[in-house]
Amino acid sequence: MRDVTIYTTDTCPYCIKAKKYLSEKGIKYNEKNVHKDFQAKQELLAMGYRTVPVIVINKREIVGFDEQKIDRALGWFYLTNIPIGGILYIEKNLRRN
Repeated sequence: MRDVTIYTTDTCPYCIKAKKYLSEKGIKYNEKNVHKDFQAKQELLAMGYRTVPVIVINKREIVGFDEQKIDRALGWFYLTNIPIGGILYIEKNLRRN
């Protein structure tokens, strides 16, 4: 089970993109709006951040909206993340056996 929390504000465009991305992937998350929730703001400051979005996935903190970091934290890996040389090397080794 994934534990996902996103610290946001109402006016942050990257917060909106991050929430949309998570929703499109079917990921449920707990939103903490630091403009509306003083305790959420204190939590964010205690983690050492003064910016949003901060996305926490299973205790891994991601600052900003970065699809690849989010996917890695969710445990999603794609073949496209492997360098082309690595793919060719794997194919060569498979042909030898």
